[in-house]
Amino acid sequence: MSLQEEANENLLQVEEENLHKDITPYTSDGSIDFKGRRALKHQTGNWRASSFILITELGVSLSYFAISRNLVVYLKNELHEESVVAAAHVSAWQGTYFLATLVGAYVADSHWGNYLTITCFCSVFSIGMIVLTLSTFELSPQYIFSFVGIYMVALGGGAMKPCLSAFGANQFDGTNPMAKGSFFSWYYMCIKIGNLIAVLIIVPLQDIYGWPLEFGIPAFLLLLGLLSFLIGTKFYRYHKHGGSALIRLCQVAVAAMRKRNLDLPKDNSLLYEATGKHNPKLRCLDKAAIVSDSDFPSISTNTSNPWMICTVSQIEESKVILCLLPV
Repeated sequence: MSLQEEANENLLQVEEENLHKDITPYTSDGSIDFKGRRALKHQTGNWRASSFILITELGVSLSYFAISRNLVVYLKNELHEESVVAAAHVSAWQGTYFLATLVGAYVADSHWGNYLTITCFCSVFSIGMIVLTLSTFELSPQYIFSFVGIYMVALGGGAMKPCLSAFGANQFDGTNPMAKGSFFSWYYMCIKIGNLIAVLIIVPLQDIYGWPLEFGIPAFLLLLGLLSFLIGTKFYRYHKHGGSALIRLCQVAVAAMRKRNLDLPKDNSLLYEATGKHNPKLRCLDKAAIVSDSDFPSISTNTSNPWMICTVSQIEESKVILCLLPV
């Protein structure tokens, strides 16, 4: 076969694959619906599903900023702390909030997945807001109630923060990158709108109506955000969590080592589950996605061993991790 004929054959194969992607009713990223079935393009995901997530983010952002903007004043006026002590407590609270993002990301990636992580920690966030609101009625002991509430807010809000944006992006597969970019624009707009409403409307309420309304309104709006998230359950696209990122990295390394003597195909689309853009760096790891003759039986029955063959997305994830390491 001449080079021209081979090129024409490869071009025809790519065109057939693209046509198949347009015709197939299923998503191209292997996502599933809430019943565990392959997700349908027109019944799950996209803007219908992501709109519920945006509403949730609006409630989360408004609640967080409503507390953070006025927490020093609350500790000074209601709990009678000195300015230095109150500022130190707020700094520790904010540090806990951002440290909790690492906890949430690990739990979502290794154990629960984004949906369950968001649901559980948003519930913790909501309970913390309710406890904090009740503490403004001078329940005894008020000091303990207040700190239990604000640290539940820090744990719940921080842990769900990285999962919410990732889960929203998962509602769009690789065939619609423009929509995914638009989602992030709307996502960060919701953060800014929540901040604006908190500063201009919620925080000034404290001077007029007192602390119960200052914390009560954000608590109510957060509960509405959680309810919105739960209502969208049947419309979401879900991705099975792949376990620990370190284990997935080791799987790529082992699979690439096993196939070190095989040659990479010139066409990256021939690699195992090749979708989206391909990173040309660390090409040696791409050998983990080479489909050999021994892999066909397990792939056909969907029982492939990740220590023998890895998907391109898993390899790309490993490349990102390795590129973050100091040189």
